[in-house]
Amino acid sequence: MANTYVDYTGDGSNTDFVFSFPFLEDSHVVVEVDGVDKTIAGGDFTLPTTSLVRMTTAPSNLSAVRVKRVSGYATDLVDFVNGSVLNEADLDKAYLHNRYLNEEAAEGNFASMQTVGGGTDFNAESKKIVNLATPTVGTDAANKNYIDDRVALGSTNLNAFDKSTHTGDNTETEFTLSFTSQSDTAEAYLVTIDGVVQIPTTAYSVSTSTNKITFTSAPPTSANIVVVPIGTTSSANDAVVTQAGTATSKTLANWTNDLQSATATGSTTSRSLADRFGEVLTPYDFGAVGNGTTDDTTALQAWIAYLNADAKNVGELGKGAFAFNTTLELTRTGVGIMGSHLKGRRTGSTRLASTLVWTGGADPMFRVATAQHTFAYVGVETNGSATDFLELNAGHIDLVMNNMFFSGAGLFTRSVIRSNGNRLGYSSFNEVHCSSRTADKFIDIDGQGSSGGITPIEFTRCTFIGSSSSGSTGTNPWTVLHIKDERIEAVSFERCTFISRDGLLVVDTTDSPITDAIRSLRVENCEFDEFTTSLSSQRMFKLENCHNVSFSNNILTGVSTVTDTALCSLINSNVSRFESNWLEGLQYVFDNDSNSKINGIGINYSDWSTIQGIMLNATNWYIDLTQALYAELDGAYLSPNTSGNFICEVTSDTAYGFNLDKSRPQNWEAGQLFYLTIKNTSGGAVSANPTFFSGNFEVQSSTITTPSDGHQVTILFRFDGTKAIQISQVSPEVDNS
Repeated sequence: MANTYVDYTGDGSNTDFVFSFPFLEDSHVVVEVDGVDKTIAGGDFTLPTTSLVRMTTAPSNLSAVRVKRVSGYATDLVDFVNGSVLNEADLDKAYLHNRYLNEEAAEGNFASMQTVGGGTDFNAESKKIVNLATPTVGTDAANKNYIDDRVALGSTNLNAFDKSTHTGDNTETEFTLSFTSQSDTAEAYLVTIDGVVQIPTTAYSVSTSTNKITFTSAPPTSANIVVVPIGTTSSANDAVVTQAGTATSKTLANWTNDLQSATATGSTTSRSLADRFGEVLTPYDFGAVGNGTTDDTTALQAWIAYLNADAKNVGELGKGAFAFNTTLELTRTGVGIMGSHLKGRRTGSTRLASTLVWTGGADPMFRVATAQHTFAYVGVETNGSATDFLELNAGHIDLVMNNMFFSGAGLFTRSVIRSNGNRLGYSSFNEVHCSSRTADKFIDIDGQGSSGGITPIEFTRCTFIGSSSSGSTGTNPWTVLHIKDERIEAVSFERCTFISRDGLLVVDTTDSPITDAIRSLRVENCEFDEFTTSLSSQRMFKLENCHNVSFSNNILTGVSTVTDTALCSLINSNVSRFESNWLEGLQYVFDNDSNSKINGIGINYSDWSTIQGIMLNATNWYIDLTQALYAELDGAYLSPNTSGNFICEVTSDTAYGFNLDKSRPQNWEAGQLFYLTIKNTSGGAVSANPTFFSGNFEVQSSTITTPSDGHQVTILFRFDGTKAIQISQVSPEVDNS
């Protein structure tokens, strides 16, 4: 560690630099910036303290800053005279001055370039020598600019370098070479006309017997012709060249061979560069422009044909926007369309780094007929006339979409993914974003009937936004997943966002008559904003013949001012779990028919002032007593104000009943007591008294009379592990207030 200086790197803004070495005079502190000394006398800095330099101007970014001590070796700090008093201060100062000078000299010596121990050569210790002048004699060291100039292709200073130059006249085809040719092979020479490389054999030939080059057609008048031997044993190819930045010397012939093949850093096998570059081809390799307006159809078709030709091929779009007007057919399993891995938008553009731009008519952008396809890191734009983004033209097609962005409303007249009479295989959608009503349907499955099922469909971190433009009253919502005449094993939504704006239906199976259209539907950690403001029948889920439906840990919000709005409609469908959700601004969550069953309603949380209930059902339905904070059936809802205290508010005059949900062990335990309070707020007499499901309840009287309007009664029950047993009489009616 140095005792007389400390080094820093400037950042363009910092002016303060701390040091710890002692000094005798302020003028002995010097700041060196990129080799230039700055002094306090020159006004370059101040010393606020004895350990801090404050620069007048901050050193530039990445500049080398050294705060050092220069103790003024040319100036005596103490002058002793005869008869003077030798006081301690003067003696110390004189001593320290000599000591500091020795320290600075020693550290300067150590930091200087030394000879190798035991040798006579200088050792730069793998550091650059900077500010080196242009050499003038043969024994001078040379700087990089001088060397680069010496070995430049156009330089005549390269030892033994052969180059023959000529000028065309639009008539002459033969030219005598200025060097002695060593091979009749045309490929042994690099030939350019006005900088354009000529094709060997096709454009020219070389003869060693005449020492001439002959062109197939005469070069134009004044054309600059350059002939360089690169593959023979001529003196040019024997010339030794050292690659800049290395210590390796090779002949030009060997450098040429290295350009034809190379071993990648860290690998062991040399490969031709043609094979190396051919691993991943982009549309640019087939002539694409990629500016979003120039027609790249021909280039994209050639690119897709290349991908279809070999399962080992990998397709990457590269950065750009590729416009095309004809459906691209993917005919080989495993073909993937990969965009740039930069997820952000390209500078100065609204597009993603890789964007597909449709300029054609009423056709799909892509059509596939084989399994296993991937689309990733791609933005999609259209003129609004494409029917679909992807048409599935065969059954059991596995599909993966990652980081796809469909920008704007009305991109497609039908759907993003359309399976017409075919079966979708395993499908995964990760970070797929539709900024508004992209199409009538994101996935439209019109399948093959009930013969077998298909593998899961998974949505993760996706965003789907509806649009009020889809219908002034929300009568024409667009659908994320539409299933017709098909069975799906499992559908899952994880960490997705859905915003309705009167125009988004997440799952719709009402066109599927199959008894188990979806065998398992799982919705977790998602956000649903049901901004329905004008249509009471709008639902974000229309589930018919779906089983094992699960909602948990979701945020469910909406507008509570519209009559009888619900998030889900259930027809012949079963809910297996609904818990740990946040509810706000929804009148109801489920609108279920009498053939649907809702079990496993656990604890949920909400702003209860904006929630009417979890369930809105058909008549003659049993209320399952669970730990749900709200549950409504037949116009009556349950709310456990405290554990073991349930209130049933009867808001209509239809029949209603009670049932215990014992499928979840945390709901009921033997010995648990609970009060059941029945409140009548229907505005009149209820036509039928409540029915208690006898398999779960044991009541003292066959009928418990519903209280009169505006009144309530309370009954105490005890759960014995099997049934809820009535252990108190029905209380007298009291006013609800």
